[in-house]
Amino acid sequence: MGRQVVIPQRSARAEDNATDDRKDSSYWSGVLVIPSRSRQVSRLWLEKALVLTDGVQLFALMWQLSQPWPWPARWLEATRWTNAFTLDLFSFRATGAAMGSTSQSFSLWGEMPRYWLYALVWALVPWTGVLMLQIAKGIWTKQGRSDFLLLGVTWENVLLQILQFLYVPVGLAVIRLVNCNADGKLSVDPTGMICGSAGHVISVLVVTCTMGGSFLVGLPWILRRRMRESVVHSSVENHERFMQEKELEFILGTSDAYLELYMPQFASFRRHSVVMPVQICILKLLLMLVFSVLRSSSPSLANQGTQGSIFFFLVVGMAVYRTWKFPYRCLSSSYLVIILDWMLVSNGVFVLLCSNGVRSALTVSTSVTSSLTFLNISFLIMIGSKALRDIILLKLDPQSAKLKGLCWPTHDLMKEIVDYGPRVEFWVKAIHDAQNITLASLLVIPSMRSAEDLKTALDQVELCYEEAAGCDHLLMGQLYEVSLYVHELYVEAVASSPFHRIGFPAKDMAKFTGVLQRRKDRHILLSPRTRRVLNKLQVTRSWPRRERPNASESTGWNQERMAVGIQETLNAESDSYQVSVLAATD
Repeated sequence: MGRQVVIPQRSARAEDNATDDRKDSSYWSGVLVIPSRSRQVSRLWLEKALVLTDGVQLFALMWQLSQPWPWPARWLEATRWTNAFTLDLFSFRATGAAMGSTSQSFSLWGEMPRYWLYALVWALVPWTGVLMLQIAKGIWTKQGRSDFLLLGVTWENVLLQILQFLYVPVGLAVIRLVNCNADGKLSVDPTGMICGSAGHVISVLVVTCTMGGSFLVGLPWILRRRMRESVVHSSVENHERFMQEKELEFILGTSDAYLELYMPQFASFRRHSVVMPVQICILKLLLMLVFSVLRSSSPSLANQGTQGSIFFFLVVGMAVYRTWKFPYRCLSSSYLVIILDWMLVSNGVFVLLCSNGVRSALTVSTSVTSSLTFLNISFLIMIGSKALRDIILLKLDPQSAKLKGLCWPTHDLMKEIVDYGPRVEFWVKAIHDAQNITLASLLVIPSMRSAEDLKTALDQVELCYEEAAGCDHLLMGQLYEVSLYVHELYVEAVASSPFHRIGFPAKDMAKFTGVLQRRKDRHILLSPRTRRVLNKLQVTRSWPRRERPNASESTGWNQERMAVGIQETLNAESDSYQVSVLAATD
């Protein structure tokens, strides 16, 4: 009985499992997406944190405005924590605010000895950040880092985000230097500075106007300029596709345009709301001006009604506008900002009543406290339940959450990655190859570039572009841009090549180079005396030169003559090589 052959079934199963893994969506996500935190584009939770921070900062500005109103002291004490989001250490001092009491010996808005130093420190904070970024850029450049431009634009995006958070802290600190009491003393430092004195004028001009004012005006202007330069589409659909294209390129590692176009500053917003960060900065600036410029000289409270009314109408306008626009790309963030806006409006109703001195059962201290407590707790319960529902839906049913617009549009498991995994892998490789060849070509002059390598890369990228265009993939745009760039370099390389100008074939040149190399090798084996004789013969042959035809005659004759001469050289070399072989055989 012969030996039986056992077929290993386990290998077949392993191959089937490998095939199933390739079909699995997580496989292509792990293969194609770069797992670095610096390559993450999802701002789902970050933008919600920023929305909450902006909302609490607006509450803190309302707290600052409410000091002279008949606002319940218990409510002021309970909401003092909101100043932590404005980093206003001044308000947490014992003399930082009167907390609604008119019997205190200090100002209703607080006092602090040598306050100008506190304001100066805050005014220096944004400029220190800008200076540190410029120093870091210079260090990266001197170190010769190849990614110094990418590092610079990355940290510039981070700095712009931090400065938006510091907008209210810096503004509050520097703008308090403007207010004076009725007796001519500085409201925030009555014992140390007199309004109109040289020190006060210098503090206002240097700290408030020059350093703080330039930051308060310059940051919205810079943000608006960056956004207008980067937004290229006017329609909502084209803008959303453009955003997803750049985000996909960034997470796949084929492009850094996401950072270069400052998209982190407006990636959270839809097309008609990309300037929302600028509008938020302007709203905060207006409220700070209402807090300072419209304040009556203490002890007068004549303008408190005007301040409260302006605050109310500003927050109502913001709530109506954002409810109508639905500004965020994620619906969950839009719902959150709408709830927060109307939460501010509900508080603004009591601001309007109390600041204007309306007397009713609703404006009694206990009624105001209980009403505000009930309203704010109700809104917080709504926010918490909505967030809990979204989290559960994202964990248990991601597809349903995606259909409801609760997750970030560009993510690891999007269909552009999962459904086209093998193609995307090939396209990404083609883009990287083209980028490497492009970089190598830019390091040399056009005449030294390899036209063959550029042509190969160009053909590969064009093939990938045709495939991507056929399925309307998000990488289609980058493949087209890369093909145009490689084509431009290829044209320059061919046009500047000397062989292209004289019509000399590259293959013949390679053969001729091989002939010369063999002659050189044989020449080295000759004795020194033989080499001197050959050199003299070569010199004597060069004396009787033929008369060359004029350059104005047919250039084609010159090319034909050169080609014939090279062909004769090759034939002679071949004959001599065959003779030497026959002699060696004999």
